[in-house]
Amino acid sequence: MSTCDKNAPRRWTWEEDELLVKLLVDMNSEGKWKVNGGFKSGYLTHLEKLFSEKMPESGFKASNIDSRLSYLKKKFNGLLEIKNKGCGFGWDDNLKMVTGDRKLFEEWSKS
Repeated sequence: MSTCDKNAPRRWTWEEDELLVKLLVDMNSEGKWKVNGGFKSGYLTHLEKLFSEKMPESGFKASNIDSRLSYLKKKFNGLLEIKNKGCGFGWDDNLKMVTGDRKLFEEWSKS
């Protein structure tokens, strides 16, 4: 696949992920977007608007943001499972990463 392929998915940068999390935390803190442990309908469109104000070069649409949130939730849930059920693993709070033996992790992840 060529690096110029217009249909190729664009990778999110660390700064974009950081902004996404910050915007979600801000929206949650404001309270006007909160509902039943989640966000009200239309929050993705609002995030798209906020993103375009803060980082117009990203060009993200609501669908891009929704896709990224799904990806991040999946990764977060995997980390929670390791933390809560993964015997032999630890968490390094300074590095914000799971610690443990790689072979043990590979075996655990197969199960």
